[in-house]
Amino acid sequence: MLPLLKRYIFFIWAQIKHPLPLWRFFNQKSIHSFKEEPLKLSKAQERILSDLQSTGIATSSLDELFDSSLLPKLQEHILQLEKTLDTKTKKSYLLDYWKKIPPLSLEDPIMRLSLSSEILNVVNSYLGMHSQLAFFFLQKTEVRKGKEREYSQRWHRDPQEQRFCKVFIYLNDVDKSAGPFTYIPNSVSGKQYGNLFPQKPPAGSYPEDGALEKAILESEHQIMTGKAGTIIFCDTTGLHRGGYATGKERIMTTFAYGAQTFRENIAYTCTNLPYSTLSLSAQAAVQKQCERTNSL
Repeated sequence: MLPLLKRYIFFIWAQIKHPLPLWRFFNQKSIHSFKEEPLKLSKAQERILSDLQSTGIATSSLDELFDSSLLPKLQEHILQLEKTLDTKTKKSYLLDYWKKIPPLSLEDPIMRLSLSSEILNVVNSYLGMHSQLAFFFLQKTEVRKGKEREYSQRWHRDPQEQRFCKVFIYLNDVDKSAGPFTYIPNSVSGKQYGNLFPQKPPAGSYPEDGALEKAILESEHQIMTGKAGTIIFCDTTGLHRGGYATGKERIMTTFAYGAQTFRENIAYTCTNLPYSTLSLSAQAAVQKQCERTNSL
């Protein structure tokens, strides 16, 4: 009985907070704390933020936001993790390098990026608040040529709220055969295609196969091919798909950020995380998950 009641309450809560004015109202505390934090974006971050606000998607690179020595270090780290690869979700085409519920560790050079100011300052500026790090993945997409698209390989909108920011980092070269992330610019709420195949809170939206192609010209589908080290900032409440590899594998890490009202199952632990040494933005990003796993 209790699980049913919890699901019902979550359903009602998702309906209430979905309109943007109410979403902002319920996140006033994190909006205020973000405004109080001194913040200066670099020129690169300003450009990324401008593109993200304009179309819902922006690109950068590890070289631009960090430095040219970082990518080789991350790729070397991935080689050391190869033995841990396994399918840990219902998406059988994805192999995970980390545990299903991994410990967030600053010792891991990829996880560490999720709490970096280079990334968090852009995400928080876009959402207009101190966001929470909802979950993160490091995955290899297997080649599945000839099979039907399934799950996130199909066009969809992410669930729950009208603003949600994901950061994707390609860790190998991704061409059209490697299942590149694909996006419909101007498809978040309030934009040109914002009302097309809308979310059904708390659920997202999965248009019927072929429906989006009939509604939006292929020339407006933004296929995000890129070299290793490419970073994609994207509001995934907009229409998108990816991970349908037909010729080569894709290695990519995903960081997902939402408002403090976004509800996620326990996605990681903070057991050995030096919370007190983190920046204010990083503390806000992990506080909710850390509290839920009694890791503070």
